Amino acid sequence: ISILEAVSYWTRKFEAAGVPEPGASAEYITGHVLRFKSFSLISPLAQNLTAEERTKVWKLCEKRMNRMPIQYILGEWDFRDLNLVMRPPVFIPRPETEELVEHLWLYLQEDLSREEEELGILEVGCGSGAISLSLLHEFPQAHCTAVDVTKEAVELTQHNAERLGLCDRLNIIKFIVLSLNDIVFPADFETKFDVIVSNPPYIWTQDMGTLEQEIVGYENHCALHGGTDGMGLIRDIIHTGHKLLKPGGSIWLEVDPRHPDMIQTYLNNHLQYQLHLAGVYQDFNER
Repeated sequence: ISILEAVSYWTRKFEAAGVPEPGASAEYITGHVLRFKSFSLISPLAQNLTAEERTKVWKLCEKRMNRMPIQYILGEWDFRDLNLVMRPPVFIPRPETEELVEHLWLYLQEDLSREEEELGILEVGCGSGAISLSLLHEFPQAHCTAVDVTKEAVELTQHNAERLGLCDRLNIIKFIVLSLNDIVFPADFETKFDVIVSNPPYIWTQDMGTLEQEIVGYENHCALHGGTDGMGLIRDIIHTGHKLLKPGGSIWLEVDPRHPDMIQTYLNNHLQYQLHLAGVYQDFNER
């Protein structure tokens, strides 16, 4: 069977089974097995798969039929300029989070004085390490503390940092319960930060039932569910974060479209935090 025939076959199978992005799924898997970064680089498509390649493609496509996310099937995914290892059930970074990092990058770039100053960053809920590692990669003067509640996330962030050679500027902490109040920083570590950044669990309880099968069946729900109003960890970050910021520091969050007004109300009710909502950005979905 040729490469093109294999992709066409599995595209039809995925479509019939209701698998999202059927064509892209078939192309990603086939390209991965053939060791091509992009399916578009494969030529000629009329060449036949070897027996071993066919077996591998069929095995991985069966996983996709079971609605395993493509990132877990491939075991890797690109985030901005980095290639990260992906493992279930650690949360898969989305394009919206790349936009969050882009906005933060632009903000930090505007302050030219930072070129000579150490940049202290705290990431809450590091998952695969995507945000912290991207910022360490972009800013040589940055030092990050990354915290998460799960052992799997802490280990994956460590693994990705080692692969990318960024361990020397990264400190990873596993906290016991989902609250910033329980973070215990090493005695010799700077606990005041220029930036606190997070893609926290922000999905409302009532919306958890609307999630795709790929998410429900494979990703860690504690990285998604933000409580009744999706604000559980967001309140924690604001509550404790204001004490961890250096003068002029900022908090950057990815949230639900309903949350900015709720965050503004929360800040109005907690003026002692001396924080204000400086801006809201919409993502590419205008959310």
